[in-house]
This record gives sequence, C-alpha cells and structure tokens, in this order.
Amino acid sequence: MAVLVEGISVIVRIDAIDTLLHGGWDHFLTLVPNDTLCHDDHLARVGFMASADVERFVIELQSCGLKFIDAGKAVHMVVVDQHQGTTVPANWLQFARFKLESPPVLVSTCWLVTPNLFSNKPPHNLFVDVVTPDNWEYASSLSSSSNFIPNQQISENLTFVRHENGNDFYIDQRTGHEVVISRS
Repeated sequence: MAVLVEGISVIVRIDAIDTLLHGGWDHFLTLVPNDTLCHDDHLARVGFMASADVERFVIELQSCGLKFIDAGKAVHMVVVDQHQGTTVPANWLQFARFKLESPPVLVSTCWLVTPNLFSNKPPHNLFVDVVTPDNWEYASSLSSSSNFIPNQQISENLTFVRHENGNDFYIDQRTGHEVVISRS
C-alpha cells in the first residue's frame, strides 16, 4: 500500500512514532495541524502548502523525540515534494506516481521499502491501493491542479496580498489570478 503525497508532505515512520515519540500515536494525532493526515500500517503523511508550516511541524516532531536528518539522510521522517520526491535521501522510502483505479489518474505516492514490496519503481500504468485523507477527492485536490508552484518559485511568481481565515492570498504574476495557500 502507498500513501498520497501532495504539496509538501511530511512522511513519518509509524514504528518511530510508536517507539520514540513521547506519547506515541495518540500524541502524534494531537500534533497534526490540519486535516491532511493519511496513513497505512507503516507510514503517516501530513500535507502542507507552505515550507514554513512544514518546518514548524518537523521541529515539533523533533522536540517530541523523532530525528529528521543524520549524516545527510532521513531518519524517522522525511519531507517529500509532490513533483520532485524526497528533499533528502531516505533509503527506507520509495517515491513514484501511481494510477488510481477510480478515477484513473496519476498521483504522487510513497511507501516503506520492504523486501517483498516493489524493489524498483513500478510501471506508471499499475493500479495500486493509495491511502488518502478522509474526504479527499481528486477533482478538488492538489494532484489535479496544474497550478502547484514549487517552494523555490513562490517568491519569484507570487505577490502576497492578504491573510484571511487561515489562508494566505497571493497574485500569480504569470497569470494575474489569485492563488490561495492554506496555512496550518
């Protein structure tokens, strides 16, 4: 099974949550700042649209006993961009795009590397069970949007307009359209 990756996702090993995070899974659930959590038996995923929110979440998880990076490699968690994959090497995680069965569209996913699971990237036409957040629908998701702007391009392409009801509003300089980034 694989977990959905959208926007900027923090992927956390559930075995690390259970054994190292003070308070375990129940405490982890209290730390999740939005409704993007999804998980399988091995990985928990929380999605974000802004790197500052990712950084706050990672720091909070570290303060509870999890380790992010050691010697340049992900330890208990990793940050994954929906287009680029992991931001640092994570030998315990595989990233690829899979076709959902319904609707038959490609989405970014990742899964825990195990000896019995895919040893290489599977073909893009393979249907795979993908865990998504509750109430997730492809049509209104970041996976369906062609307007996802990678972090490094936000300052180049977007001009901040206002913050309202937990959202940051920008004008996309390329299109002139308003862009909304949900903030945790």
